[in-house]
Order: sequence, then C-alpha cells, then structure tokens
Amino acid sequence: MIYKLDVFCVIGILAYFRRINGKCEGEDGVNCCAGFRWSQATQQCVECLPGYFGINCSATCFFPSYGRHCQKLCNCSSELCDFSTGCFILQFLKRCRRPKTY
Repeated sequence: MIYKLDVFCVIGILAYFRRINGKCEGEDGVNCCAGFRWSQATQQCVECLPGYFGINCSATCFFPSYGRHCQKLCNCSSELCDFSTGCFILQFLKRCRRPKTY
C-alpha cells in the first residue's frame, strides 16, 4: 500500500513540474502543453493570457466565462462581456467610483 502511495506522489510531482515549465512530450517531440504557448522572446513556453486556453492558446473563453483559465463569470450580456477582462460597463463604473484625491 505504501508503494502505491509513493507512485501516485511521484506522478503528481512530475505532473506539477511539467505544468510549471509548460512543456509536454508527444508523438512529435516536446511541445508546449495545453494552456501554454511558445514565446519567441523568452524561448520558452509561457502560460496563456487571461481569456485564452487550449493548445497554443488558440481558443477563447465562452460566454459567460472570462479571465484566467476562464474561471470568472460575466454578470452582463454577451455583448458587454469581454472574454479576457469581463463586463465593459462594470469596468467603466469601477473607474468612475474611485475616490478623488486632493
């Protein structure tokens, strides 16, 4: 039983480190994992920007989801919801409500 637990721990640790650098092995060699894309600037796999997901960050969040890993929900119509930042009108109102400093 201890042996099985150790195997699962090792598999979990390897999966964790694989996600940190974003590299996955496949039939055609080492590529960026889903949720990562290749950065020419840094020459490494980087996490998708908020609102993007999938292989090479090629897909966008579906309404009403938005943001990092599509984990947030828009509380507005689909016309006012940005897949990356959320509701346009709510962002505008938040800016308007900031207290003025004198």
